[in-house]
Amino acid sequence: MLEREILSQNNKIIILLLVAFIYLLLANASEFLFEPTHTFFTIRLAPGFGLIAALIYGLPAMIGVLFGELLYLYFLHNSEITVATSIALAANAVLYVYIGIRLIGKYVERPHHLTDSLDCYKLFILGGFVASLISSLLAVFCISLIDPDVQQLFWPLVAHWWLGQGLGVLVISPITLCVVYKSKSIWQTRVPLIPVILTTLLVVMATIYTYVSVQEKERLKSTLDQKALTISTLLKLQVSSYAEELYRVSSLFEYSFDIDPLEFEAFSNNIKNRQPSVHAISYQKLIKADERVSYEDRMRKIYSNKFEIIERDGSGNFKRASERDEYTPITMRSIYDKNARIMGFDTLTSVYSKTAREQAKLTNKLVISRPFSLDSNIGDNKSIVLILPLNNNNIFSGFVSLSVYVGSAIQSALENMDTEGFSLKILDAASSDNNIIYTKNTLNNENILKLVKNGQIEFKSLKWKYQITRITLIWKIY
Repeated sequence: MLEREILSQNNKIIILLLVAFIYLLLANASEFLFEPTHTFFTIRLAPGFGLIAALIYGLPAMIGVLFGELLYLYFLHNSEITVATSIALAANAVLYVYIGIRLIGKYVERPHHLTDSLDCYKLFILGGFVASLISSLLAVFCISLIDPDVQQLFWPLVAHWWLGQGLGVLVISPITLCVVYKSKSIWQTRVPLIPVILTTLLVVMATIYTYVSVQEKERLKSTLDQKALTISTLLKLQVSSYAEELYRVSSLFEYSFDIDPLEFEAFSNNIKNRQPSVHAISYQKLIKADERVSYEDRMRKIYSNKFEIIERDGSGNFKRASERDEYTPITMRSIYDKNARIMGFDTLTSVYSKTAREQAKLTNKLVISRPFSLDSNIGDNKSIVLILPLNNNNIFSGFVSLSVYVGSAIQSALENMDTEGFSLKILDAASSDNNIIYTKNTLNNENILKLVKNGQIEFKSLKWKYQITRITLIWKIY
């Protein structure tokens, strides 16, 4: 037989090493040539070469395919997939070759001399369509047993694997056959025939690919839109819950503005137990200029004999507030003993919330400040302040405010939501440079298909932009 004649003239080890080397080169070529940023699958050339090599050279070529696949996985992706998955992938490469040569050997009369057009069709259909489909089903099934997350993506992954591998067979197998068999008569008979066959099969597979890719992209886009809507709704609900808590605080002052600080602290702590993202709740009383001295004397008896209305200087240090018509100093604050340095601070001078407070006072409505970083010991975690004006007989009498860590608030809102494979970025829509408020990235940069959804979240005076990115995990297995 031809196989025995070839093997008698060539060392089996050389064939094994040569096949493994070429297989490795073609696998890398597929990675480099056929995996642009926005495509759905990789056209895999290596399996088609392995099929023809095993068809001609037998067992040594199959072992070469196994080693070539293992080397490819080791050199390129040894840190991305588990050992079990690597073994499953390598075994699948050999399984595909074995299924292919068994089918071709059974149904193609002269697979090494494709002068008959029917034999050509059989070889490419059995090797590119049937064997690839069977091995893809088995491979994805095995991987789904190793990684349960793959189960929900079973059929899209099978389609990807089958199309990529099948197209690779159609591209590389005729080239391999023509290179191995250099007989002039074979070239003359095959060259006119093979382009016709390949064109027919490529049109069929391209049609299937277009349908599958469009359907899958629409599915992913729909999933992304729904995820973005869910995130927007959850964040609005979360901020709304803080507003409700602030209205509860204001209810303390509905009938009396003479509230005991310990009572205020106990009330605030109940809120903080329900809302862990809240880090401060405070009451700022309106003090006229002629009330300042009596106010400071009264507050010294409650807090400290050093109490006074303060403001920040140009360097950010506290100093006694300068003379003006009115003040809104922090009069009560949750866990005030741990925030003694801020007691008496005139909030209308705050660079972080002054604009929001002026707006709240003017409109007599709840206003939410823009995000800011105040305390150096919380790193990059920004805060927002919800500010609600108080009225005594329809006359402005001060504020109640609630400060929230934005990062923990967003995490709290999304804690029961699956964000694996999504990147979320929230920006301050009111800032000219779109300051980033929050980012969450659970994406693998090696994945290839990116879908981006932009939107805006609005609640009261809060206006945030969001950008959610989905990088699909199903189109890149190795």
